[in-house]
Amino acid sequence: MAADQIDPLPEVKTSVHWQSCFENALIQGGKGLIVGGAIGFVLFTRPVSRAGFVGITTGIGLGRSWMQCCYNLESAPRARFGDLGFPTLPGGWTGATEGKK
Repeated sequence: MAADQIDPLPEVKTSVHWQSCFENALIQGGKGLIVGGAIGFVLFTRPVSRAGFVGITTGIGLGRSWMQCCYNLESAPRARFGDLGFPTLPGGWTGATEGKK
């Protein structure tokens, strides 16, 4: 009976992780919206310019939250130079060009 039970820890961990990611996206996006609206109101006179600036700052806030979410992923692969390798060449081909004209 104990072998039939599934450990709920990974599901709970993933759920909590995504919940914090969505919460962080709302907070960072809201900060970008508020700061962009205030600065855009002071710097720009045309409504189109203000709206564009608010869109840019909101996008920056959402981008920051996405990057934080990606860094918090525990199972995300991290690129290391030790993992990089050269592909194997077919049939012993070395790519040497000496002697060829």
